Amino acid sequence: MQDLLKNWWQLRTSTDIANREMAIQMEAWLEGHEEYAMQQVGKICKLARKEWRKVIELKTLFLQNNNLITMPDEICNLRGLKRLHLDNNNINVLSAKIGNLQELKTLSLQNNNLAALPVKIGDLQGLGTLDLRNNSLTTLPAEISSLQNLKWLDLDGNKLTSLPAEIGILQGLRWLDLDKNPIPKNEQQHIKSLLPNCNIYF
Repeated sequence: MQDLLKNWWQLRTSTDIANREMAIQMEAWLEGHEEYAMQQVGKICKLARKEWRKVIELKTLFLQNNNLITMPDEICNLRGLKRLHLDNNNINVLSAKIGNLQELKTLSLQNNNLAALPVKIGDLQGLGTLDLRNNSLTTLPAEISSLQNLKWLDLDGNKLTSLPAEIGILQGLRWLDLDKNPIPKNEQQHIKSLLPNCNIYF
């Protein structure tokens, strides 16, 4: 993958017209194979900054099953990203720049070590699916109420004992999974009253 990006960059910046045309053809292939291209990065602990600068406008990025402990800031420069999968890593901190991903529709972070979400999560206005299964979340920021397009929220397997009252603003939410969280019965009833049109699972 790194060789592919290097070759593309050399061709794209070449003064030779034939080389630049070849680079354009390579871009057309990458546009239809973003998932494959990024999966080939393989097992990584740290992503080289110079490689991120060479990546074209991706729509989908899969980086699951790696050894990431933080979400690389460079991902937040991919402003055209619509689907981001960071499952099965060791991520304990999300980038504070995550709010830059204004086009994001799906964010999947299941099976990581997140104890909290940044308040900038509320800037993801187009987000429809948020998967946070099997983390270590103890609270959610009130700013989650800004996700007005959110339809599917999975919080199964965390350490939540309650949700912020602002969750009731999300009247478009249709699926909320809170299974395997130590939420008391009275709080469960309160959450149900806040979201009467949502399928909620405890």
